Amino acid sequence: MKPVSLALLLVLFTLSRKLDLTTAVYVYDVDGEPLLNGGSYYVVFDEPGGGPVTLAKVENETRPISVVLGSFFEDNMKRAVKFRVDDGLISFYVSTNVALDIEFTSSPVNSSTWSVGQKDLFVRIDNEEEGALPGIFKIKKHGSGHVYRIVFCPHGEACFPLGAEKVYPGMYQLIVTDGEPLPFIFEKVGFATSAI
Repeated sequence: MKPVSLALLLVLFTLSRKLDLTTAVYVYDVDGEPLLNGGSYYVVFDEPGGGPVTLAKVENETRPISVVLGSFFEDNMKRAVKFRVDDGLISFYVSTNVALDIEFTSSPVNSSTWSVGQKDLFVRIDNEEEGALPGIFKIKKHGSGHVYRIVFCPHGEACFPLGAEKVYPGMYQLIVTDGEPLPFIFEKVGFATSAI
């Protein structure tokens, strides 16, 4: 038997990975286009009167670092996010059930990446005071159409959906919960959408 070369193994691995990607379940925006890895999107709560995910100051915060649901009527509050696939391979599209970094495209602080508070489980972009809970975000299908839920998976544990907790009248902060998940849709930045 001849030894198999490293180059041949690499080619076989690459081909098998491409075959896996053809059966992947992509995440789609409201216009039916697959989400681009690193593309800019608005994350919008998919309920009547639901608004976009944005940043706000909550309680004693000195800067807007809490990830909240904005009002449907506050389009100027929209903040785009980028989903970055964290699988160690080159992925052109975002798929369900893969590890993601979620980050705002602009931020009032050095960090723009979503994290979960270790003590209170709220989603923020800066958890220095609270400490960040180690884990990953994923997108999972929710119901029919192009509706999804975002989940957080503490390392080595089950995944839990993002819910919302009322912090002020009309303002809800995203939180990791074992309760009802929030349904979200994704709007590509800079394009008119047909569903909204």
